[in-house]
Amino acid sequence: MLWVKYKKFASVRNYKAYRAVRNRVTKLIRNDKVTYQRKLAVGFRSNPRRFYGYIRRTQTVKDKVMCLKKANGDHTVTDQETADALCNYFNEVFVKERSWNDDITKHHTQDVSIEITEAKVKKLLFALKTDKSPGPDGIHPLFLHNTAEEVANPLTQIFNKSISEGELPMTGSKPTSHRFTRRAPETRPVTTGLYH
Repeated sequence: MLWVKYKKFASVRNYKAYRAVRNRVTKLIRNDKVTYQRKLAVGFRSNPRRFYGYIRRTQTVKDKVMCLKKANGDHTVTDQETADALCNYFNEVFVKERSWNDDITKHHTQDVSIEITEAKVKKLLFALKTDKSPGPDGIHPLFLHNTAEEVANPLTQIFNKSISEGELPMTGSKPTSHRFTRRAPETRPVTTGLYH
């Protein structure tokens, strides 16, 4: 009611009145929630089902998978069928691009002149944030920071060779990231709201 009044007659006085009531109601709701949670915790031994029911209701990720309508009009029955229907849909939507290591890439890298020195590599290694987690290579920044003097020379050689040859060095495993472009789907799975 106060919000409607403030929207109709916008003034500082009306907003302060609305804000005071809103804050009071928010505080009451929070206190009521805390009281309810304390009751659940105290009564856990006598009624654990009530406690676990509350925990399940507050979960954001639900463990039930909805049935989907497949392209032929049938509904999925098992989780595997649902996963396959979603996989087929996303395969229709996304198209895999050509590899980054095509001949086109080699032509473009021949014109580039980049100078990488050992001093620059050391400076970057010392500037790493050591409290961050490892990247996709699995090497922790703290390790690189602490061994900057020793690894700067080999890294400089690797970078310069990579630039001169126009190829990224492979570490025995293929890259895991792929670039996808989106195209319009022909059909899409429809959720029916049924649970199994």
